[in-house]
Amino acid sequence: MKQLYKIICAVWLTASIIPPQTTQAQCSCPSGDPIDSVVHTTLVSGISDPNIVVSLPKFDPTMGTLSCVRLRTSITTILDMDLYNREPFDVPDYFMNYFRITSISGPSGGGISASQTWNKDYGPYSLTANPGPSPDSTVHIGPETVFNNLTLTRTTTNVVPYQGVGTVNFTYINSGSATMLQGSNNFRLDVAANTSVNFRLSYYWCPNAVLPTGMKNFSVVRNNRQVSLKWITENEKISNKYVIEYSRNGTNFTALDTRSAMSVGTAQYEYLFVPPTGENGRVFFRIRQTNAQGKEFISAIKTVSFTENGTINTTLYPNPAKKQVTIQFDSPQSGSLEVSLINTVGQIMESNMYKVSKNSSLQVNFSKTHIKGLYWMRVKNPQTGEQSVTRLTIE
Repeated sequence: MKQLYKIICAVWLTASIIPPQTTQAQCSCPSGDPIDSVVHTTLVSGISDPNIVVSLPKFDPTMGTLSCVRLRTSITTILDMDLYNREPFDVPDYFMNYFRITSISGPSGGGISASQTWNKDYGPYSLTANPGPSPDSTVHIGPETVFNNLTLTRTTTNVVPYQGVGTVNFTYINSGSATMLQGSNNFRLDVAANTSVNFRLSYYWCPNAVLPTGMKNFSVVRNNRQVSLKWITENEKISNKYVIEYSRNGTNFTALDTRSAMSVGTAQYEYLFVPPTGENGRVFFRIRQTNAQGKEFISAIKTVSFTENGTINTTLYPNPAKKQVTIQFDSPQSGSLEVSLINTVGQIMESNMYKVSKNSSLQVNFSKTHIKGLYWMRVKNPQTGEQSVTRLTIE
């Protein structure tokens, strides 16, 4: 038996920001805040290899705390098969069973795995001796719809493999086998499986807790091989403590140092981080506050990159804004930046390209008047794929 596959594969990838919504209980914010989501989709279609790897972007931990991950796939597979009799004599009773499996699995320990099987008996087929072959020595079977918009959905709260820098890989398998139940084992079966698979990866995340002391203006700025962390607190209490934490993947943090409250009322803090020799790529920082009762609160995550252009990490002011807004970068930016204003249903209200050269800030003037409310400001580097998404209120 022989199966032939022609490789004709097309992939489309899109990403969107989805407004707060209701989802399963396990996808929730402990603070009671509405949960947000970022969705990435890709479509794989054609006659492809039975085993392929699909890569989708990881969740950027600077946006907030990832609560859970959901993968939804919609699968349609249509078979066309040709059965050939290879015997030098007629075989009147070819009868076979065809089995097919489709499955999807995420990264190791990522908690996403699903599969579905299908099988069907075919025959009997009366095929003449094989002189060449002739039309009577072969039979065409199909088109046969095996999976018709089959939906496989899995949700996991094991979010560690899905956040950080780069992409997360999913292995998709769609393969089959035939068992000849009657007839002859001297046959050939050619199979073309035309498959369309729509992948929808949803990241459900929560805003980082705001420090109750009124912590504000938390900034992380790289200057050559040093990183300066600064923050200001209002209504400071002398019992508060602040732990500066550091991570290379945005998920696993380690403590660098601890600061005790400096005074009551308003206080300013600064910490200078000198990376180990050879440190490259993106690094992440956050502040963990502990009060007198032992309750902990975590700041927003800030990030810098030890590369020439630095990592896009934005702050907007004024916020709320009216007709213009200034985008502040934690690291100077050079090249082309795409700046988009997106509403709460994921529609791009306006989008423009800007040329920058070691800019620490960028002023954006809206081309039209927008309805008051909540929006998202997305800044993206088309060359590297790096992007930052920040909430913006228009008044």
